[in-house]
Amino acid sequence: MLEELIEALLPYIVGAIGSVVMLLWGQAAVYAKRKWGIQIEAIDRAALHSAIATGVDLVTDKGMTADQRIEAVKDYVAKSVPGALRKLAPSPDVLTSLIVAKMTAAVRRGVT
Repeated sequence: MLEELIEALLPYIVGAIGSVVMLLWGQAAVYAKRKWGIQIEAIDRAALHSAIATGVDLVTDKGMTADQRIEAVKDYVAKSVPGALRKLAPSPDVLTSLIVAKMTAAVRRGVT
């Protein structure tokens, strides 16, 4: 009798175990996407900031206006880290603000 009961319930038990495994697999996938997605974003953000800093350091021509320097840095950044720009998609105002902040820090350091 016990064998018959186990035999009758076996397909349901296997189905339940399969469902639990699929649920755990789905949760693991969500966790991995969150964890690695954040790490990838941090890498892109660091690349963007580094490119801006390098661009600011490269634009040392005293004959350029501030707007010309900003545009030159934007051009450098677009060529240097296009993937980071595409993924992060900062607005033009945010990108300009980041560049101005890096330029201000460079002036304080005496670079430009």
